[in-house]
Amino acid sequence: MGAGADARRNSPLLQAKNQGAAAVTASKPTPSELDLTGAEWQKSSYTGGAGNCVEMTVANGYILMRDSKNPDRPANVFTRAEIEAYFAGVKDGEFDHILVASFSGNVAKSQER
Repeated sequence: MGAGADARRNSPLLQAKNQGAAAVTASKPTPSELDLTGAEWQKSSYTGGAGNCVEMTVANGYILMRDSKNPDRPANVFTRAEIEAYFAGVKDGEFDHILVASFSGNVAKSQER
């Protein structure tokens, strides 16, 4: 296993499970209600350093996402279940039409599933 595999295994996102994120059922806090001191924001190795990155971190059992170009803007807060559902949809290709639309300037869904 290489360094990339080690980084993924030690990722704060994977550690969310151990923090009980799946058990969170109360209303989600706003980003300003979470202590992000020392948060380790992670971005995909596929971004290539071009500044077009989505970063993620874990705080108090929630997963936060932000735009790396605007780190001072509030992040979006998600539960583990929400992120799991989103990742499953991404892996299944449910959002591929958005990438196609971004090249054509058309944000309408090109095909219904």
